[in-house]
Amino acid sequence: MKEISGSTRKAFLVYFLSHVPITLLVDSQGLLGPYYPKFLTDVVAWYCGLFGDILMKNAPSTEYAWFSSLICCEILFQLPFFFVAIKFIMAGGCYSSANESSDAKKRDYPEWFRMACIIYGVHVSVRSM
Repeated sequence: MKEISGSTRKAFLVYFLSHVPITLLVDSQGLLGPYYPKFLTDVVAWYCGLFGDILMKNAPSTEYAWFSSLICCEILFQLPFFFVAIKFIMAGGCYSSANESSDAKKRDYPEWFRMACIIYGVHVSVRSM
């Protein structure tokens, strides 16, 4: 995975930076709703009424336990990944050798970060279905 640069880098940064508060203030209400202040629950109620989102409207519930489990995964796995992704994208990856015969260095992302990106993408795709 080569270094992400230019407008693509900015788009990824905006995406991950915006999803931190969205996850904390909106999405996690599907699991921890009663613990949020009224003005935040009103935002989710407005959203559910406007877009007809019955999953968020009825969460948490035993009828939609699978949805609550996805929100739990979002809080436990995706939220920490957002911070890691922000760090790596802002830093532009890590230095690695361009090739063995050259002393030039290039930016690259570690293999575990690549795999984490794939796992995140699969989780988001499955949740969106």
